[in-house]
Amino acid sequence: VTAKGSTPSAPNLSNSTQLYNRFRFGLDDINYIADLVRPQLQCRTLLSHALTVEEQVLIALRFYACGTFYEVIAESMGVHRTTIAKVKQKFFLLGDMPNAIGVIDCTHVHIPPPRQSEWEYVNRKGRHSINVQLVGDADLAITNCVVRWPGSVHDARIFRESRLFTEFQTNRPDGVILADSAYPLLPWVMTPFPTANTPSQMRYNNAHGRTRSMPNNTGLYCATQYRCPSQSPPL
Repeated sequence: VTAKGSTPSAPNLSNSTQLYNRFRFGLDDINYIADLVRPQLQCRTLLSHALTVEEQVLIALRFYACGTFYEVIAESMGVHRTTIAKVKQKFFLLGDMPNAIGVIDCTHVHIPPPRQSEWEYVNRKGRHSINVQLVGDADLAITNCVVRWPGSVHDARIFRESRLFTEFQTNRPDGVILADSAYPLLPWVMTPFPTANTPSQMRYNNAHGRTRSMPNNTGLYCATQYRCPSQSPPL
């Protein structure tokens, strides 16, 4: 990373205060991290819109610092829109759903009964859990995660209280997030028709379901593969 000129939306790398505020690291530390991961992240082609190692590191650090969905980070970092177009294309290939940039859902991670406020953690199936909100992309990567709500809390409330909701209500993303009927229909959140009464509504629901099905397995995979929470001692 060098301290050369920046675009209006990109960070000013010559401003140490801005670097620490946005990435929690200084310029020397960011360069050190980039060198550590360079063998894994270095692009092997000379594509005009390929992200440099430094850009990938800055995007990752920004996500770790604020937990904001990658679409907002990409725009604030000045990443070319071709990157977002590739995300949309991958989703379209999954199920013919245009303009999708993510899939949102909640999954219950089972836990032992906590000693305090035990009743709040009982979900609708009568088991103790934490209700985790996940946003996934077409490659099954988790791009946003909220882990702080007990199992009795509804998915829609977790969504409304999330930073993702606040951010996208103010700064609408260039695309839509697909959700099930538990979520509200918004300009940037697409849900299925409760009842498909016309052929076009049926086609929409089918495309919506196909596109959601693969990324939606991200939460299921995480919940079933990582058993540590259910084997830990009482909280």
